[in-house]
Amino acid sequence: KLILDVARMEKIGFLQQNAFDDVDIYSSPHKQVKMLEIFVSYYREALNALKNDVSLQEIRSMPIVARIMRAKFEIKNEELNKLDKLKEDIVEAFGKLVKKEEV
Repeated sequence: KLILDVARMEKIGFLQQNAFDDVDIYSSPHKQVKMLEIFVSYYREALNALKNDVSLQEIRSMPIVARIMRAKFEIKNEELNKLDKLKEDIVEAFGKLVKKEEV
């Protein structure tokens, strides 16, 4: 189910392009690579969380998911450092979620 979730996220948050959106009309190759790294990071962290007894429902409801899905519209080609920050935030959010489950 996690793989299907990530595939859906990639379809909507990466592959589908909106030619009417000023930010999404064009993505540089560097932005595309960083966006893919975001999805890979999310998948790895989610897989680790599942192994630590976090439910898929809890993962799906994390606020970071919405941020990932909006990234292609909100982060411009010149703002790649924001994608690096988003990747760090993913790791941090999952860290907190896993620690909460361990308590």
